[in-house]
Amino acid sequence: MKRRDFITKTALTTFLLSELSSFNILASPGSTLKDVDFDKAIMMLLTEDTSAKFKALLKWMQDNGWIDYLNKILSLNINPANADMATYTKNQTFAKAKGFDDFMGEKLIEPGYPAGSLLYHALASPRVRPAIGTCNYPSVEIIDSLEDVIYGLRAFTADERKDMVLAVFAYEYRPAYKTPHHLHADMVFSRTGISRIGDCEMNYDALNRCYTNKPADPAKVKNIAVTPARFGLFLAKKVTGEAGITLMGKAKDGEDGTRTFLQPIRKIFKGDTLLDTKELSFSEYHVNEKLNSLVKTFSDHFNNPIDAAGKHLFDINKPPFRVDSRNSATLVKSIGTGSSVLIKSVPGALVRWAKQNGKQAYYTVKKQDSAYFAAMNTAYVGNEEVLVFDDLDKQVYREVNPYDVPRNTPMFVNAKFKKDGAMPGFIHLERNPRGNYLAALFEDSICDGCVTVDTQNWSSKLLPDHVLHNCLPAFSIITAPDFFPLVDNYDLAGFDFEDNTTNFFEGGLYSFCAERTRPNQTMENPVTKKQAFDTHGDTFTAVFSESKNIKVISGNKYTETSKREYQSSSFLPDVCSGVFAPGWDITYANDTRKADGTYEKVDSYLSTRGLGSPFAEDMKLCAAMNGMWPAASPDAARTYQGSMDTDYRNPTAVPLMDKEIGLHKDSPACKELHLFESTGWDGEQGPFLERVYNNVFVNFTDLACADYIQNAMNGQMDMSVLRNLTSAELRSRMACLKLCIKKLPQTNFDQEIIDDNKQKMVGLTGLWLVSAEKVDDWGKGAKGLGIPADLVGDNINWAIRAHKGISGPGYLYVFANTDKAKPIMADNLSTKRRIQGCLKLYVCQVTETGIAWTMIYGDRLTPAQKLVWNA
Repeated sequence: MKRRDFITKTALTTFLLSELSSFNILASPGSTLKDVDFDKAIMMLLTEDTSAKFKALLKWMQDNGWIDYLNKILSLNINPANADMATYTKNQTFAKAKGFDDFMGEKLIEPGYPAGSLLYHALASPRVRPAIGTCNYPSVEIIDSLEDVIYGLRAFTADERKDMVLAVFAYEYRPAYKTPHHLHADMVFSRTGISRIGDCEMNYDALNRCYTNKPADPAKVKNIAVTPARFGLFLAKKVTGEAGITLMGKAKDGEDGTRTFLQPIRKIFKGDTLLDTKELSFSEYHVNEKLNSLVKTFSDHFNNPIDAAGKHLFDINKPPFRVDSRNSATLVKSIGTGSSVLIKSVPGALVRWAKQNGKQAYYTVKKQDSAYFAAMNTAYVGNEEVLVFDDLDKQVYREVNPYDVPRNTPMFVNAKFKKDGAMPGFIHLERNPRGNYLAALFEDSICDGCVTVDTQNWSSKLLPDHVLHNCLPAFSIITAPDFFPLVDNYDLAGFDFEDNTTNFFEGGLYSFCAERTRPNQTMENPVTKKQAFDTHGDTFTAVFSESKNIKVISGNKYTETSKREYQSSSFLPDVCSGVFAPGWDITYANDTRKADGTYEKVDSYLSTRGLGSPFAEDMKLCAAMNGMWPAASPDAARTYQGSMDTDYRNPTAVPLMDKEIGLHKDSPACKELHLFESTGWDGEQGPFLERVYNNVFVNFTDLACADYIQNAMNGQMDMSVLRNLTSAELRSRMACLKLCIKKLPQTNFDQEIIDDNKQKMVGLTGLWLVSAEKVDDWGKGAKGLGIPADLVGDNINWAIRAHKGISGPGYLYVFANTDKAKPIMADNLSTKRRIQGCLKLYVCQVTETGIAWTMIYGDRLTPAQKLVWNA
């Protein structure tokens, strides 16, 4: 007998012997441990419900082609008519097959361990893809029922149960590429789940075993579907550091070794043998209080008239000011999926007018109010998360967020819809607001809350009351859409400080799973009506796998996540932002102000109330600041780069192509190549080069004039533009951008050429990527979307035909070194566009392995200009 089998059998029989009153499996009072038949013991752990589930599952697998598929591809002999569990818990020999190379088990069913159960891996892994039609792939309910069967066979002693707790976790099964240890496919857990808002109903992608933000209706491909998070109830135990778990990402302070984490041991399910009840129902409570916090903090700005009876027009404790699970049916919905639950946003318009009883709410924008690109700025915008180069040691670092400016109210509030004094309605302001007017307030569905189970009336002969009646809730965040659902920060590793360089001037790849800040301390537990989250609980956002059964699979490497052949989204914190400036998914608040007026990080907690009002206001600013959170927020820095002060111009870090950010009707792509004018993912249009006599200018959108709120309400945003971009594609774009900056003359933010090669990095370049075009094969050439026909000579062949050393797929990148000495001018044909002169242009033909580039003087074009190409 193998050591692992011996340990499993011994633990199981010890458990059964300790529970004679509940499981009458011994033949006589004198029976001993060796008398217990292991196969019979296994069967005793199967309740009538779970046994029925298993039989139904085998029938479903047979009817939908899975049994035949597994028997053929893995050389098995599964007989679905035989539901004897002992048959499925024996060691098996499996043939090698694609999709199963990261499976770590040796059995069809490994008691208590889904990751060691081949049947579970087959149904739950997005890498397993039989050609049977996606309609025959398993639903979440099917996968959940198999979990119940497997976890129901996990055994432990009465002494072990005394030290356990009941806790709710968000969880999913992931291939080895996305597990914390990267050794094999595994269950991955967190005490925080992330759902996302949308304007269409959720849509399950059976092939990839995940929910996609692509709407099910093909006619609504430009819209976005809500995506839920899945939660389950588990018996868990407290562990210190990584004793029993492997973390995905470590805290910056290096203190994780002394922190307390919860390790899930066994799922609790309907009809569980551990319970006297067969019922299992989840409770949720979520709160959206952005507008409530805003009007309380800035009560002198809020216009709330009083009628003759002394009653205010608006009740700020009701929607849209304070929206929660009790006063609104349009905020959050929970959907039972077997023994687990999906928490999702109720679909609705992404941005909505803030109205109560049909009356529009508005606030006063005062002249003395701080403004930030057409938004009212309610708190100081610091330099946290901004790149700094130390001239003394020639090292680059990022300004640390001291957590001293809590986001207790929306940091940015849209101020572009001015109340019309003469007519009902509002006037949309094209330029920066100047104050002394009433501006409309907006609402969205972003919120945070908790998910728990009411166990107060449960009874059990096997679980102590102190375990049974104290369910620890999970933290739930319902937040902004993920524009890159197939990409997360770990996919882009290598572009942020790996070699003392970084692509990101601001923000970066810091993951939420490494953040150690408490969940919302004002949140109420819907069951106990008390504070939901422990004052000292700062490990809720940790993402981890159980390390007890980690197995090294020889010959396979799964550390390069961008090389994965499947595409799947996630709802755990490792795909979220840990950058709070003010934040994309969530931010921090702090109600404990010290006597000297300062705040400390130890008193901070996670909350959504400090995010932009509405969220699209944050979205615009994050996108303009090189994405801030590159794995979720698109990088629109090159669309607005001319809007920034020249000494603080965020260069693009993750290049979007010209077609993805929108083609203006006067761009070379439209005027000369006759492509249709278009708007990009955000409803705006990108920059382009135009020649005026012997000078070249960049024509671009002024950030203060762009309005994502208006674009969202007018249906101008297009979610389909970016949702299918993979990590491999983004890494390729970033690698080529990095190569260009390495080879081109180093230009700083002051538009000066410098010789310090230590500063040659994307995050510190002053060059403006004006045009970016994907080239499928340089052997066939590029189209030249961003090259004016009259830039050099009488055609653009010099730019679009591959030069020496350039072949295969790549990009045509065009950079501008703008003229700081000359003022930015208005485009006479557009109120929202501006023009800036160029000193030099750099045209780059680039692949991941080579580059050919040439320089053009933008301030003195001549017909006889000779181009010199460099490698």
